[in-house]
Amino acid sequence: MVTYLREQVHRGAYTWGQRIPTERSLAERLQVSRGTVRKALEILMSQRLILRQQGRGTYLTNPSVTEVVPGKGSLIGIMVWSREYFFGKVIQAAAAHAANYGLTLATGTNNTPEEETRHIEAFLRSSIRGVILVPRGRQTRSSYEKLRQKNIPVVLLDTLLPGCEEDFVADDNAHGTHLATAHLMDLGHRQIAYVTHIRGETDTPISSDRRRGFLETCRAGQIEPPNDWILEVDDKDIASRVASLLKLKKRPTAFVTYNDGMALRIMKTAGELGLRVPQDLSVVGFDDSNLAEEFDITTINPEHRELGIASVNVMVEKLENPRPRPKIGTLIRPTLVTRGSTAIPPRRGRP
Repeated sequence: MVTYLREQVHRGAYTWGQRIPTERSLAERLQVSRGTVRKALEILMSQRLILRQQGRGTYLTNPSVTEVVPGKGSLIGIMVWSREYFFGKVIQAAAAHAANYGLTLATGTNNTPEEETRHIEAFLRSSIRGVILVPRGRQTRSSYEKLRQKNIPVVLLDTLLPGCEEDFVADDNAHGTHLATAHLMDLGHRQIAYVTHIRGETDTPISSDRRRGFLETCRAGQIEPPNDWILEVDDKDIASRVASLLKLKKRPTAFVTYNDGMALRIMKTAGELGLRVPQDLSVVGFDDSNLAEEFDITTINPEHRELGIASVNVMVEKLENPRPRPKIGTLIRPTLVTRGSTAIPPRRGRP
C-alpha cells in the first residue's frame, strides 16, 4: 500500500498540493481494509509526503518545504534542470531506492539561476541531509558552496562542476557514441556525420566525451569524416547547417547526434528536402527520452534507473561514512536501443 502510493506520487499521478482520495475510496480501489490504508497514510505522513488538515482532507506536500524535526531528518534532495526530457526516470528510480534506506527524496529544479537559488534555500530550510546535484555551470558554484558550508554532502550527477573535485555519477558518454557509431558501421554506413551543440561549461565533460567516442570509433573502422561533417550548432542554425550537408553531391548517409532533440531536428530537415528516414538517411540520438519513444528514434539509453540507484548509493555511503576519503567516480555503461530511424545505407549518395 505504501509502495503503491509512493509510486503514484513519483509517476506524477498526484501533484504537490493536490488532494488525494479518501481512505474509503483507496480501500475500495485497492481492495484492502480501511485500517491498512490508515496505517499506510500514517507512514507517508511520517515521511512528509502527505499532510492531513482537519475538515479539508489529505494533501500531497512538497517535502522540500515541509518542516523537519531537528535531528530526525530523513530528507535528501535532487536538483535537476529538466524532469520531462531526461531526469524523470532517474528521479523515479532514485526515490524508490532511497525509500529502501528510510530516506525521502525531494526534488528541485535549476533551469534558471533564480530557480536554483529558490530550491537550494528550500532545501536548507528543510534540514536536508544531502543533495544529488546536476550542475549548470558557474551558476551552481555558489549553491554548491552554500551546501558545503553547512556540511551537507553533495553528489554530482550527469555533469561535473568545473574546478570542483567531488563524488559523481555519470554516463560513460564516450562508450555511448561508440555504440551509436558502431551500429551504423555494422549496417554498412561509411559516410557518417556528427552533430553536437556548441560546447559550454554546462555539459562538462559530456560534449567532449561524446565527440571523442564518435571519432575514435570512426578511426578504428578506418573512416575519416571530413572536418565540416563535425557540426557544432545552436538551435538557430542546426537546420541550415544540416541542410547544407544533405545538399552535397556526396552527402552523409547517417548522423550520430548529441541528443534525441537534435536527432529529431535532423529527421525533420531531411524530410523537408525529400529524404526519407531511414531509407535515405539514418539517424541515431542519445538519451532514450520521450522524444525517442514518440518518434521511433534509434538512440542510446543512458540507463536512467542505474543512474538514480547509483546516485543514492554514493549519497548513502557519504551519510553513513563521513570520514575523509578519495572521491568516488561512477560511470554507468549505456546501451543501444534500435528503433525505426536506422537502416542499411542507400545504394547511392543521393536518392
